[in-house]
Amino acid sequence: MENPIVAEDIALPPTFAHRGVSLSLTTRVVYFARVRVTEEGVREALLPGLSGSRGTYVVPWPAFPEVISLSLHDRSLLEKLDRVRRPNPFNIRDICLLLQKEGFDGPVAAKRAARLIMEDEETATMTHLSLIVEALKQLAGDATRNMSLVDLIRPGALDRAKNGLSSFAREANASPGDVIKRLETWGQLALSLGTPDGSRKGFLARRIQGLGDLIQDLNEWMAEEPAYTASMAMQIADAAAMTRRFALKEVKAAMGRANRMEEMLINWRDQEDEIRKEIDRISWILDGWERILTLWEEVWGDTRSRQRAVVATLVQSLPILPEEVLNPEQKHVWHEYRRQQRIWSDSATMVRKENVDKELLDKLDGMQVEEG
Repeated sequence: MENPIVAEDIALPPTFAHRGVSLSLTTRVVYFARVRVTEEGVREALLPGLSGSRGTYVVPWPAFPEVISLSLHDRSLLEKLDRVRRPNPFNIRDICLLLQKEGFDGPVAAKRAARLIMEDEETATMTHLSLIVEALKQLAGDATRNMSLVDLIRPGALDRAKNGLSSFAREANASPGDVIKRLETWGQLALSLGTPDGSRKGFLARRIQGLGDLIQDLNEWMAEEPAYTASMAMQIADAAAMTRRFALKEVKAAMGRANRMEEMLINWRDQEDEIRKEIDRISWILDGWERILTLWEEVWGDTRSRQRAVVATLVQSLPILPEEVLNPEQKHVWHEYRRQQRIWSDSATMVRKENVDKELLDKLDGMQVEEG
């Protein structure tokens, strides 16, 4: 018998590139907006959540700031993105943090951005040092094999580490300084994950942890909810759980590289490219979930009615995993999520439209709409 959900042909994005990358805008009406660059190089803004079951508005990039009244932060973000050939989760985050640090989103956001930038720098340093410790453990002679993180921050410790790796460096056709430099580059690439042992988490690792907290929160919250809102919360938690499993699988592979120092450092050029690809995949898998986590955190401890309104918004705004990473069974699950979203979408959209400018809706009604 034909699967009725698949037969309904509810579209999933074929690729991460087609899904687009979250813009991290501060203007609430386009809080979940994404940017996409087509295969032809055409840039588009994707606006979910305003058309009900019809799908996502596709707005030509040059028209986006004309159609939507954007905050100063968001207009500045779009201007800077115009100089970026291919937007991705990393360069959008970097631009947002710099704008916020400069005060484009107010003093509270400025302090938070400054703290996050400092944390990134510290995490990169700690990851670099942890990788040196691991390299010494696997590749160095007895004199330096047991050097610790504490040892490495002492004066002259880096020279000792280089001496300890000198024999291996000859085998790798590199200088000891080159080996240390490769480990530094590795630390910069992996700062979003953090140290190999997990003692210092990068921002993507913290987002994975946030998904775990969200799942636990929603499971507790839905226990006291009526069936209608409980089913919404369950779908958010299930989608978060699948996303988290995908991300953890990639993280395990990326972190496991630290256990193969000889292979990694001898074949560094190829391995560096593989590290970039793995971490890039993790960033795309998790893209958009920070928006979900932030909105939920804002209402945690608020009234039930406010929490229900946010849950109704979140369930319509889930970052959908694309077909390129899903097996048939997983596609079935996401098709069911999309089918359920259709059931909920029109009533939720009616509520949201009460708070949306009619002139904006009139402008959007002339735009292309695609399913998803």
